[in-house]
Amino acid sequence: MGGKNSKEMISKSTTGATGSTGASSTAMLPSKRITGNYLVIWADGNINLANEDCQHTLTQLRDVVNQVNTCTTAEECIQSLQENSEEISFVISSGALGQHLVPDIHGMPKLDAIYIFCGNKQRHEAWAKNWAKIKGVHTTIKSICTALQMAVKQCNQDQTTVSIISTSESGSSTDLNQLEPSFMYTQIFKEILLDMEHDQKAVKDLVKFCQEQYHGNVTETRVIEEFENTYQPLNAIWWYTQARKVLKIALTTEPNHPDALHYLIHAYDVAQSNISKEAIDYVSTYQQLVNTLSYPQHLLSHICMRTGSLLLAKSSDERSIQVSLTLCLIKMMGRIVSNISSTELELVSAQFNTTDQVSLFLDCDADNRAYATKWLSYSRLQTGDWFGILSLINDLYIAYNQSLPPSTHHLLVEY
Repeated sequence: MGGKNSKEMISKSTTGATGSTGASSTAMLPSKRITGNYLVIWADGNINLANEDCQHTLTQLRDVVNQVNTCTTAEECIQSLQENSEEISFVISSGALGQHLVPDIHGMPKLDAIYIFCGNKQRHEAWAKNWAKIKGVHTTIKSICTALQMAVKQCNQDQTTVSIISTSESGSSTDLNQLEPSFMYTQIFKEILLDMEHDQKAVKDLVKFCQEQYHGNVTETRVIEEFENTYQPLNAIWWYTQARKVLKIALTTEPNHPDALHYLIHAYDVAQSNISKEAIDYVSTYQQLVNTLSYPQHLLSHICMRTGSLLLAKSSDERSIQVSLTLCLIKMMGRIVSNISSTELELVSAQFNTTDQVSLFLDCDADNRAYATKWLSYSRLQTGDWFGILSLINDLYIAYNQSLPPSTHHLLVEY
């Protein structure tokens, strides 16, 4: 875009200022992790980081994707894309620069979309329509941000992994009875995280991690500083609402960061009924992500009890117990087994030959299963599920008779 049009278009941005990147300082260090695994490159020969309107534009873009690089030449844009070839990228280019830039970058596999930011939409639509990755010609940064948000959301959905196992004997050499080591390591790791206690040091560690990830992003830095100064466990849900994006992106870039994951898991586990309904979607999403772990399946029960959804609460706890028993059976037998129902304790325990094996099985994931069982008893009573209550009593009787010697009768607490 020309000098005059460039200033006019940039000045239409409406949010606060931020920015620490420029044509000469934008190139990322090879070891620098891109927060959220997305990169936006804004290419325009008229970019001036000392200009307030330019800073406003950067702020709006960073509200969508944290990592925004700026370039003033086609060569700088190409170099930035090549240096970050593993990240999904989006390019926002001026019309004049775009005509020369697009042919050189269009074939890059990690380039998801190109947006033309110009002052004469009709003029640039004529050539832009010939390039499939150009997703629109825009005259305002607001419309670009809207399109960018939709593109990022679609990329998140596209990156959801699905494993497909061939049903034909010749189609796969994988032994389905062989337990994948990474599966068990993941389960053990998650259990350790769920049992961790967090104190003020954990808060400091989380703050330090987020500050490193959002260095230069004024908007998110303010949220992080406020979190550091005012966070208390009793207002964890409020902070989750304020910093949801920070924690979610932090986990995306470093899924093995224990403090970030721990806060995300427990963020809604606070009794504030006025916003409980808002938590349902987030808890459900987390359950889908870790559907092989019992405790997350129980989390929904807390919210449902507060909103009066007793049947859904009951289903949540039944699912939690089912997952717990299945996981423990996998641990004991060392191979993948089919899911079992929460009422098959007698059938499951019959698969073990010794009392010690039964005791180990009952002791596996005991605390989580005990917690879910307590809540399940309440929800079944509230919904009139008398047979369900009798089933729990039957499980208690089975545990009593099979957890010998007498020194192991403490296992009854689980049921």
